[in-house]
Amino acid sequence: MVVKFFSNKKGGSAKAVNYLLNHREQEGTARVLKGDPDLTRQIINDIKFKQKTTVGCLSFEEKNISDDMKYQLMKDFENHLLPGMQDRYNILWVEHIDKGRLELNFVIPKIDLESQKSLNPYYHKADLKRVELWQDLTNLENSFTNPKDPSKARTLETNSKELHLSKDYETLDKTLHELVNAGALESRADIIELLQKNNIEVTRTGADYLAIKLPESKKAKRFKGEIYNEQFTSTGELDKVSERKKREVEQFNNRDIKQEIRELRAELNQHTQAKVEYYGKRFKRDNQEKELSTNKHNSHIDSSYNNSFAMDSIRETVQRTDKRNILLHQNERLENDSTGNPTIERIRREQREHKANSRRQQQTGGELLSSFERERESKQGIIKTISDYARELKQVAEKVIHKAKGMFRNH
Repeated sequence: MVVKFFSNKKGGSAKAVNYLLNHREQEGTARVLKGDPDLTRQIINDIKFKQKTTVGCLSFEEKNISDDMKYQLMKDFENHLLPGMQDRYNILWVEHIDKGRLELNFVIPKIDLESQKSLNPYYHKADLKRVELWQDLTNLENSFTNPKDPSKARTLETNSKELHLSKDYETLDKTLHELVNAGALESRADIIELLQKNNIEVTRTGADYLAIKLPESKKAKRFKGEIYNEQFTSTGELDKVSERKKREVEQFNNRDIKQEIRELRAELNQHTQAKVEYYGKRFKRDNQEKELSTNKHNSHIDSSYNNSFAMDSIRETVQRTDKRNILLHQNERLENDSTGNPTIERIRREQREHKANSRRQQQTGGELLSSFERERESKQGIIKTISDYARELKQVAEKVIHKAKGMFRNH
């Protein structure tokens, strides 16, 4: 099994869904395994960004596997391709069996359903290593045909006399190496002759390379290596290539499978966790922006109340300060008065009354502050609850629409 991501320079469109189904669905060689084609088309058509889709497949040499295994692989692949992003993306899985082997094709609209921001499920430089680790581990654990097995390079599905037009130079290079390893091509001259017979142009020959141009390509690409070298003129050179491949096969077959599985799983988990943290940081910023916007909204709602409360608090503070100043003057009078007459007793009573009133005012102010804080928190909680409910309602609506479309399609 090999994971493939198809190049898409123009950004993609809903035509990807049409291509996966088209005539194959009527012929019974294509089947939707997961998702709703209509919903995926609609999401893609609604995307305003240039880059709209990620398209690829899990390609097997096996003709078929059980449905349980298919769904298990699909789920596991998603968990490692978009870890921590469950329920935030849309995906369509379509099975193909028209080539005499199994393909599990997928289309992912490039948008985060929650934030409506662009989402790139696969960035080659950042994600290739993680995807290859998953591929290698899955092949070992399930005993699938491994594309990295050197012995597979000796087997060619196509007829060496009818080299099918390759859609990319990498595939052409691999095919030519397979033909050399199988003994079908014994020199560089044989390679050039085969290419020309299949309308593939050799635009230039160098001492250690061939410049090859595919029919649909605008420019030729330079191929370097032993089989393109001008010294590749006899079966002696072919024997050297074959001997090297033989050693590679022996080394591949004698490796410790259990140890390799442990190492692959550990490394895959490490790379997957790094991707989880990446998505967590990215969407944490989105959530913080949402909270900031909500707080600004709450602040606007409570601004008049806050201003009024603040002015009342200032007035009370001024009043309490004035009273404390009065008491200070009275204390000075008491300290300078030693007669002990009834006037002193009256002033002391006034002091006690002022202190009692001050404590009651402070207590009342604290209660008002607590009440205000509770009211503000309640408002924020209500707004957050409404926002969460709206999001959940949206998700439920999508599921209902999806189910209804499925029922309509079945009828």
